[in-house]
Amino acid sequence: MDIEECPIATEVINERLPAVRREVKLNIREYKRGATLLFRDSLVVKGQQVDAAKSKDKGKAIAEVDKTDVLDERMCITAHHQTITEKVGDIVFQFPAGSFFQNNSSILVPLTNYVKSQVAELGVAPRADGGKTFLVDAYCGSGLFSLTLASCFTRVLGIEIDPQSISYATHNAKTNSITNASFHAGASEHIFESAIVELEGEADRTTLIVDPPRKGCDEAFLRQVVAFRPKVVVYVSCNVHTMAENVGTLIRLTADALTAEGKDPAMEGYRIMSVRAIDLFPQTHHAEGLLVLMRGD
Repeated sequence: MDIEECPIATEVINERLPAVRREVKLNIREYKRGATLLFRDSLVVKGQQVDAAKSKDKGKAIAEVDKTDVLDERMCITAHHQTITEKVGDIVFQFPAGSFFQNNSSILVPLTNYVKSQVAELGVAPRADGGKTFLVDAYCGSGLFSLTLASCFTRVLGIEIDPQSISYATHNAKTNSITNASFHAGASEHIFESAIVELEGEADRTTLIVDPPRKGCDEAFLRQVVAFRPKVVVYVSCNVHTMAENVGTLIRLTADALTAEGKDPAMEGYRIMSVRAIDLFPQTHHAEGLLVLMRGD
C-alpha cells in the first residue's frame, strides 16, 4: 500500500519517505521479486554523513566512537549496511541497520527500569547479604538488557547466535566503559551451555533474561534452562501466545526434573511472580509481554 506518511513513525522517517517513494516509482520495474524498504531513526555521530543515501560507509568494520561524539540530532538511515546509533538513558548503543533493535526507543528506559525494579524487589540483585550476582542475557542482540542492567550485577554474560550482534555488543560495552559484561556466540541448540559451564554452582545467584523472536524458544533451549535452573527468569516477548506456551513448558519440565530428583515441585519449582503488558506501539494491537518467574520460596 502506497502511503504518504506513517502516523506512528518518527519525524525524520516521515521526512525521508517522499524521496524513497519517488525512487521506488522510478525503479519499480527493477524489482523482479519485490523489495524490502528500510527506514531507521538514528542519532547522529559527529563526522557521520547525515545523508545516508550518499554515505560511502559500508559498515565493514565497527568504528570506534566516543560517547561525547553522539549528538542530539537525528537522521533517517535506509541502507542495511549502515550503523544505527541510539541512547537508552546514558548508554550508547550501535548496531547494524538491518538487525533487530526495539524501534520505540522512548519506552526502553521505562522497560529496562521495570526489569531492574523486579529483580530488586525479589532480592536477587542486589542481594541483602552483599553477595555476588550474575545475569545471563539470552538472545542478547547488541546488548540492550545486558548493558542497561550491568550496574545491578557482579557479572553479566550475553549469549546470541548471531556473531555480528556479539561483535556490536562487545563494542557497545567498550564504548560505555562497562567491564563486567562479556558476550558469546553459540548455536541455538547449545546456546546456554557456555552459561552452564562458566557459572557452574551459581544458579541461586543467577537471573536469566530471555527476549526471543516471535516464534519463542524451542524445547532444546528450555531444557538447557532447566538443567541450569537459574533463580529468576525474566521473559520478554513480542508474542504473548508463544510466551505463555514457553513458560508453561518451562514450569512443566522443571517439575518433571525435580520429581525425578525426589524433590517437591510445589516447593522448589518456578512460580509466576508478575505479568505485565508493555505498550511499545500505541494505537496498534501489538503489546510486549513481560513475565517474571522465581524458583523456590
